[in-house]
Amino acid sequence: MDKVMDEKFNRLNLLLQGDEDLQHVNTQISTRMNAGKKVSAPGLQHGETKVRKTPKGRNMRTNEWTEWTQEEAIASSPDSPAWCSAQGIFPKNIDLASSYCPILALRNIPHKFCDDEARNKALAKFFETKTLFDRTWTLHYLSLPPGCRGRRLLLLVPLQEAYDYLKEVNTALSCDVAITEDKGEGFFLQFDDSNCPRPTLLGVSTSHKTMEGLVIDKSRRITGSWADWMSSYQPAVLKDLEAKIGDALYAEKNLGRKEKKGKKKRLNVLEYARAGAECMDRLQQYFGLRPTGAGIGRSISPVDVDSPAPWAYPDRPIIFSVDVEWKERNATHVTEIGISILDTQELRGLHPGLHGTKWMSKIRSHHLRVSEYRVHINKDFCSGCPNSFNYGKSEFIDSANLGKRIDDFFSPPYDGGSTDRSPESKKRDLIYLGHNTKQDLEQLAAAGSETFRKILFNGSEAIFEEMLDTASLYQGLRNDAQLTSLENMMAGLNTWTRDLHNGGNDARYTMVALIMIALEAAGEHEAAVAKESPPGSNI
Repeated sequence: MDKVMDEKFNRLNLLLQGDEDLQHVNTQISTRMNAGKKVSAPGLQHGETKVRKTPKGRNMRTNEWTEWTQEEAIASSPDSPAWCSAQGIFPKNIDLASSYCPILALRNIPHKFCDDEARNKALAKFFETKTLFDRTWTLHYLSLPPGCRGRRLLLLVPLQEAYDYLKEVNTALSCDVAITEDKGEGFFLQFDDSNCPRPTLLGVSTSHKTMEGLVIDKSRRITGSWADWMSSYQPAVLKDLEAKIGDALYAEKNLGRKEKKGKKKRLNVLEYARAGAECMDRLQQYFGLRPTGAGIGRSISPVDVDSPAPWAYPDRPIIFSVDVEWKERNATHVTEIGISILDTQELRGLHPGLHGTKWMSKIRSHHLRVSEYRVHINKDFCSGCPNSFNYGKSEFIDSANLGKRIDDFFSPPYDGGSTDRSPESKKRDLIYLGHNTKQDLEQLAAAGSETFRKILFNGSEAIFEEMLDTASLYQGLRNDAQLTSLENMMAGLNTWTRDLHNGGNDARYTMVALIMIALEAAGEHEAAVAKESPPGSNI
């Protein structure tokens, strides 16, 4: 036992080496058994059972000692279940044998379970990437569906191993770090239900590099849609499994001290992915590429771009793609507004064509420019080109009339015409589209649009059936970790662009991207491969 403890103290010395301030930090944490070792007081004979008065709190000034009975000493042994219970590292109702811990969540222990700055600094040394991962871990995983921001694995370790590590930390620092039940949601996942599949063994890792290699290799081999992922589990356990995964992903998130008690819990990565998949499902319905009510769990045959969309969407909506440009040195001065319109009613009976080119021919694009700023061109943070609208003729409007002109597009007959507007025209369902939309919405309201002022005060549902964002849709489609700029998204879709940062052009490209994203999600690529490689071919 002494040899093991000496090794742990040597490891601690190496960890703190070179940090003089940290070596003298008084953590103010009550100690436990002085690293689990019996320490003889002066004047005691070898073998007498006297130890520091650590369980009840030692007087740090007088360094007093207390004598325990033999039963107390045995109960206080690190190998004793009673001692483990006293440690309180995990709640008592947690079964170590059937539970797992998301290993990435361990990095959050110092700031989540320790409020004292001095103790936090001491603890943090043990939870840095190199220290935490450069040891032996038995890695397991649960697969993740697409859209989880670049991830396809939830990485887990047996809770017993996490317990052992935390016990080492407590012993080394003579502290009592504990994962409490009120803050520990997601830090321990129990799989005591025989119906819920247990995590799959990934391998044994002895270093951060080894761990990364195992994760990358396995992630490359996990493919498929949300429907594929859902079909791999029994419906009865899927809800419980999603809850477990969601809690673990939330525990991994480094929320720091910004997380306030009572604050509404934010969406975790899996919930974002599900919301994104459901949004993609609705997008395909708008174009007739999926039947209504299909849900993300249903697989649909790949789309045939040489045939009209097979399903009709009730009350086919009108999609408005909007882009706003403003002075880079004065955000209150809107200079350009681009609006592209696609009426999905006009797509009825029309086949998409390769990458949606036939549907794109139905896009109508407009470019509004503010007369007062007609000579202004952004050049410091982006290369503006207000004179280079490629899809029609720019329209100049005084800033005082800009809000009214914007509103003309979002009322019947929804064609952007400023005259001959009939109040009897039938109202239609409207979809708003943008790329990273939040600031654009605020600028449209600030420009005087009553339509977008209603949205700011009453929510988007006051005007639009749905708000779509190609940045989020593309991120989910490609399972990217980060959002992508409009330029990089178009490049990723293999689409040529020119004169970006012109409001009219950007609105047009955003609509083009939406069509291509919908078709790719509906299986355009898979259908093309199937045509080139018919059944029985060797290709």
